[in-house]
Amino acid sequence: MAGQPRVCSGIPVLHAHHDSPLDYSHSWWRRLAYSLSAPLIGHLMTDAALFAADATRQQYIQRGWVAAGRALHAPVGVDLAKVRHGRQKRQVTRQRYAIADETILWVQPARLAPEKGQATLLEALAQLSDQQPWHLLLVGDGPAHAMLAHQVAALGLAHRVRLLGALPHDATLDLIHAADWVVLPSHFEYASVALAEALALDTPCLVSDVGDSWPMVGGGALPAAGWGFPADNRAALTHTLARTLTEPGLRALHSQACAARAARLAHSHHLKAVDFCLKKLL
Repeated sequence: MAGQPRVCSGIPVLHAHHDSPLDYSHSWWRRLAYSLSAPLIGHLMTDAALFAADATRQQYIQRGWVAAGRALHAPVGVDLAKVRHGRQKRQVTRQRYAIADETILWVQPARLAPEKGQATLLEALAQLSDQQPWHLLLVGDGPAHAMLAHQVAALGLAHRVRLLGALPHDATLDLIHAADWVVLPSHFEYASVALAEALALDTPCLVSDVGDSWPMVGGGALPAAGWGFPADNRAALTHTLARTLTEPGLRALHSQACAARAARLAHSHHLKAVDFCLKKLL
């Protein structure tokens, strides 16, 4: 139906991508349906495709699902002033969750689902020394909640890992602000709004090399606001987490790089990019 206005009346059609056959968490039949329909949509039914993640845009082009000239990119954007306004002091939030000042606090704000990598994160945490003070807070809910709760208990991590469930947005932002590091070990990702919010709050990030996660945190000429590691690689993730424990000064170093990276993800830049893409259709 999307192609009907284009064919019948010449009305330009822009397809905004919010899903992908590249997401391994989908069932096989859904991935097949996507892979069969993607070229049809990209070449016949629409005039252009809009992607929030440049990595996904490049993958679609490489697979021939959309022509390069029709694949447009509008990076994810957040309202920096709104994210920063009214945030509780870090110490207040940490006290609320009984996190001591000397404890390294990792926070993962994400849906609890296999593609978000929480199971791999828990396996990596189980390899860390029990002598060092650290804590993980998982913020979010989803189909993997029960499985992850069982895994936390089975690995003996209940005294260090808490599943907080879904929280109001302001409460989530306060936790991101209070964290020493935001951790996103996703196996599949587009362009994470949570990462943009973390950068806006000067919280450095540990991210897997999927989607636009690393380009947002460490790609390009700007200083890196965190570290990257291979997706679904427990050993690499364990090593990365261990470094945050043994080299605590790196947190302040990477935190200083957050503001410049957040500035590139301001909502105003996103709107300008969308406006540019729309004008290309007219």
